[in-house]
Amino acid sequence: MEPLADPYNDRVVKTVNPPPHRPLTAKLMYPDATKPDVPNLPLIRRHLIDQGTIGRPELVKLVKDVTAVFKKESNVLKLKEPVVIIGDIHGQFYDMIHMFEKIIDGRKLPETKLLFLGDYVDRGIFSIEVLIMLYTLKLNYPKDVVMLRGNHETRAMTEHFTFRNEVLDKYKEEHIYELFLESFEAMPIAAIVNNDYLCVHGGISPDLQTAEDINRKIERFKEPPLSGLLCDLLWSDPVEDAKASKVNFRPNEERECSYKFGLAPVKDFLKKNSLLSIIRAHQVQIDGYKMHKWGGTQAFPPVMTVFSAPNYCGTYSNKGAVIVLENDNKLTIKQYRNVDHPYHLPRNMDLFGFSIPYLAEQVTTMLFSIVGRSGALDKLALRNKIKAVARLHRIFSNLRTHNDLLITIKGQSQDGKIPRGLLLAGSEAIREFRVARAMDRNNEKHPMALERKASLKPSSKF
Repeated sequence: MEPLADPYNDRVVKTVNPPPHRPLTAKLMYPDATKPDVPNLPLIRRHLIDQGTIGRPELVKLVKDVTAVFKKESNVLKLKEPVVIIGDIHGQFYDMIHMFEKIIDGRKLPETKLLFLGDYVDRGIFSIEVLIMLYTLKLNYPKDVVMLRGNHETRAMTEHFTFRNEVLDKYKEEHIYELFLESFEAMPIAAIVNNDYLCVHGGISPDLQTAEDINRKIERFKEPPLSGLLCDLLWSDPVEDAKASKVNFRPNEERECSYKFGLAPVKDFLKKNSLLSIIRAHQVQIDGYKMHKWGGTQAFPPVMTVFSAPNYCGTYSNKGAVIVLENDNKLTIKQYRNVDHPYHLPRNMDLFGFSIPYLAEQVTTMLFSIVGRSGALDKLALRNKIKAVARLHRIFSNLRTHNDLLITIKGQSQDGKIPRGLLLAGSEAIREFRVARAMDRNNEKHPMALERKASLKPSSKF
């Protein structure tokens, strides 16, 4: 598709191509009339990389079509080598594309299978683009691309984090968000690769004895509860290495739900199911992966963690990684760094709205000049007017200087408003707020568990 026109040839950065001038249409997305439900993968991929979008009707069709495919799949799927296993992506579309270019594009589909372990959305700002790309891939290779559900593919997490807001910002419709939730609820839960590896997003559960339990005991087409087998498969974590031999299952205080599991239940599960190891995602790793060598440095790790979002949240400086299982069960780790991505204003704000604080600051400067020159006012009235204008000037100056951060603060506040006093407090208080947010570990906890815990606290009122 032709790019956005530049009639005056005044684009500042000539090396960056303009985005496509309109969304992809159904005619372009589905060029083969004999395959009306198979979207054009190369075109859509290129269109998304160029910051293009797809229209509302086309997005609705895409999500409904892939949901129908998910619904036909069992809770546990089986795959044979070669397989590339991908961990959390979290809306980092351009890093995902970099991973494809570096690791996957040289392999042939469907000869090589792709297994995604969930957490496609939230945190990053391109979650919709990630889903469009992966759903398109799934519809082109329905038996060779497997997308498991992660703990972020839920209503609780996407409302608490960024995905719901991203959908509303980009498509302005709650209905689109609900369609995505339906697709999440239809995703399978686990996969077994080569009859050797159980692959899930989180980990095992006290309620899990055999892999077949995942098929028999779970009704997956729903919002996961705060406890039970489905919750544990999405939320559980391995214990710290030093405690692996001392812990079976213990409450997962870091998540406020599910469990942490140790070596003994893992060994029992692997032996009972004739498996070699558990491959999971769910936790950021500095190298993009971790081999939990609980049986000693020479033993094959009973648990492996893979995390595929490099420089997670733009702050962690971690590598991304994927696990590649080649023919003859050869296992290799492929790592990569993050890449630059297009800059978007917070909440996809337009340039005019973003510029209002700059304009307002200039207006208050002008008011200073007008009030200061008025000779008809008595001294008290003049002093009060100057104070009022000075207050406005300080507010708009802080808005201008810290616009990005304040918009983020507004989005994170429960009532959607910037806290009172913050605009007048200046840089120091704003920096303190930034530090406080960085130190806040509650983002790793289940939001519904936090709400329940808060509701159980005794009231301080008499």
